[in-house]
Amino acid sequence: MKPYDLTNPRQLLECQVKLRGSLDERMSIWWIRATQYAVIDTVLTPLYHLLNASFQQCKGIFIYTFELLKACIQQVIERR
Repeated sequence: MKPYDLTNPRQLLECQVKLRGSLDERMSIWWIRATQYAVIDTVLTPLYHLLNASFQQCKGIFIYTFELLKACIQQVIERR
């Protein structure tokens, strides 16, 4: 497969969809465990921890249109 030409709008959209899931309507699973930070008085401060999982399916509708069906579960864990 040739590399994507990111100056081509169609190829850029396909690349973005593939980063999030799949072009062929297969179910994709995505998850993250992370800490949310904020800058408070010029200091990087951790606010809370989170767990997030999502199940998604992407379907091409038209040349520049995709439909995304997504179910998401998120839990925020307070910082101690």
